[in-house]
Amino acid sequence: MQVEVVVRESTGRPRSIFDMFGGFQDVRKSATSPKVIIDVRDLPAAGQPAGFSGLTGKFNMTVKADKTTVKAGDAVTLKLTISGSGNLYQLQNPTFTIPPDIEVYDPKLTDNISVKASGMSGSRSFEYVMIPRYEGNFAVGPFEFSYYDPATDRYVKLSEPALALTVEKGDGTTQAVSPTMNIADKRDIQIIGSDIRYIKQGQYSLRQRGDHFFLSALWWLLMLLPIAGGTGAIAYHIHQEKQAGDVAGSRSRKAKKMAVKRMDGARRLMVKGDQKGFNEEVMKALTEYVSHRFNIPVADLSRERMREVFTARTVPQDVADGLIKVLDEAEFARFAPGASGPMEAMYESSLSAIIQMEDHV
Repeated sequence: MQVEVVVRESTGRPRSIFDMFGGFQDVRKSATSPKVIIDVRDLPAAGQPAGFSGLTGKFNMTVKADKTTVKAGDAVTLKLTISGSGNLYQLQNPTFTIPPDIEVYDPKLTDNISVKASGMSGSRSFEYVMIPRYEGNFAVGPFEFSYYDPATDRYVKLSEPALALTVEKGDGTTQAVSPTMNIADKRDIQIIGSDIRYIKQGQYSLRQRGDHFFLSALWWLLMLLPIAGGTGAIAYHIHQEKQAGDVAGSRSRKAKKMAVKRMDGARRLMVKGDQKGFNEEVMKALTEYVSHRFNIPVADLSRERMREVFTARTVPQDVADGLIKVLDEAEFARFAPGASGPMEAMYESSLSAIIQMEDHV
């Protein structure tokens, strides 16, 4: 490995009368590491078992099934796990004997492998789902796996006995294999499953002959449904355009939402103890609410003008007086914060005045 580095070296020449040690300069140099030689030996040819995949290390094998007695058509889960130290990522699907009357799906692969300075170790599991189609006694396996152990310089062959599987008669959906039936492989089973359908049992609804879906009530409903949906979408679009053009109405509808948002900001300032910011936020909330809700410009927001608008909108006198009183208190607190009362009381009265006004407009 070779890298380019910058080294600061002393020039030996002082840069000034105050420099006792001399100056420095940056010098680019090349640094190279020694070679690392890896000695790779060939695997011994003598004693190599059939089906050896080239896996090297030290491993164990376990085979487990979730159940060994099932009914025809039920699923059986078979889990084969190889664990130990070595390149487990090199491990492929183990092969074992499967009776043609049992359908097996591709295995689900699960890795629990860790790579450290000392090497690779862990486990790799293959989970097979098997579905026996007919009743009888079957043997799945045996299971064999071989690897080369460099510590002992020999091949090791692991084996597990065949799994005895007892398949009982299903719930009327399967039948036993005839002694004269010769099924060559799983492909033949798939052909049989698609060629001959078993008789379904249970209660099924019948339809009268001549009863067609075309021009039926459901057919007309499905035909008219897109037209009704399109008409509704057009009407909604026209309504949205009208609302977008009504600026004053839009501001009036959003007045409460904006006021509540302002009051939330005032509450956060109250929690922080910011008296000045709290008073300003409450004043803005009340002023903007009245201006937007009743379409009164802020410049014309006098008490007389507000009372005229409140009277025209038939707002009760006590509700109108309550809002104007809270507005006066907020304005006084804003310009004379030292003389204002507790922030909690101001917050509650302002929010209550807005809610009461919303109940009557």
